[in-house]
Amino acid sequence: MTADKLRSYRFETEAQWNTCLFVQTDRDPQRGSPGVGPFAPYARPATQFPSPVAHAPVLTSLGEVQWIDNNGIVHRLSTCSDYEETFPAPSAIGRARRLIATKDGLWVIHDPHSLRLYDSQSFTRLLIVEIKDGQLVDIARGLRNSIWALVQRKNGLQFVRIDSLGHNVQTLDIDGITDARAFVFLRNQKRFVVLAGEHQPKLFWFSTNKSQPLFSRIVAAVRPCFEAQLLGSDSREKVLLAGKEAGAAVLWHGERERLGAHLRQRARTYEVGAMMAKLEWSKKSDDASPYAVSVPDKLKTASFMIKDAKKFADSGGWGYAQFTYDSASDTFKPSGSGAGCGYACHTRVKARDFVFTHFARR
Repeated sequence: MTADKLRSYRFETEAQWNTCLFVQTDRDPQRGSPGVGPFAPYARPATQFPSPVAHAPVLTSLGEVQWIDNNGIVHRLSTCSDYEETFPAPSAIGRARRLIATKDGLWVIHDPHSLRLYDSQSFTRLLIVEIKDGQLVDIARGLRNSIWALVQRKNGLQFVRIDSLGHNVQTLDIDGITDARAFVFLRNQKRFVVLAGEHQPKLFWFSTNKSQPLFSRIVAAVRPCFEAQLLGSDSREKVLLAGKEAGAAVLWHGERERLGAHLRQRARTYEVGAMMAKLEWSKKSDDASPYAVSVPDKLKTASFMIKDAKKFADSGGWGYAQFTYDSASDTFKPSGSGAGCGYACHTRVKARDFVFTHFARR
């Protein structure tokens, strides 16, 4: 007798959901559409481990989680124990910005011109790979137990694939990018994602057989106040972009390149809490301009939208308000009534999450 693995639960109404006993589930998740969504069943709650800062986390082939603290100590959490182990690490691992785990062990950048492979259990050095005529920028896990290295050459950047024996088995010169900071390789899509730029970070997507980027986007074009600092992935299909926003730590994640699609489509869907305002003016010609230029004249209307999937479920998840300006009395008068007063018009752009505005390319 066999049984399929339970992957989801379905309830007719939210009232039925609320009668359940909640253990490790989110009773009131923020969501963009009607429905309820539990956390993964039987998942252990998050546990905090004391560590003087943590960086270069990695999941080994044995399922162990390892990371490094600021003192160069490796912390190891095995699948068979709830307690972490700590070990002094070789200097190359202790100062690593990124660790890459394969079946052979842990790869790390030793210096700008060499890579090293260490046993993931004993930290015995197994292999040294020299990079000639270039400087290493970053490394990522590749296909078939290999790794990719991003190398800065004199004439530009190059992706280099290195097999488990340390042999260079593939190279790809890339164009249209400078000041690369980090990259990841998405094995399911066979694509590279590169983070470049210090003051205005930008993401570039590359395939494994073309030197030109497939597309690129400035991170600030989507979230102007977001400061991108780190790029990571699960090596398969999820992209992680970590940084700060308004002083708080923020982590973006994209599944099956949704992060790339989000940047590429200029925010076609919007999160709960998103707010928009539109001021409409009549126009007039600017007489001072030597050529034809239109400038704002008189204020006509002020319109607003706010995203709340629960509160405005009957109007596509958006609440609407519009006010007509009366210049004679210098007051605003509401146009229509109710939060759904603009819904009928906005259904024309349902595919763009009910938003008419097209974001300009930067």
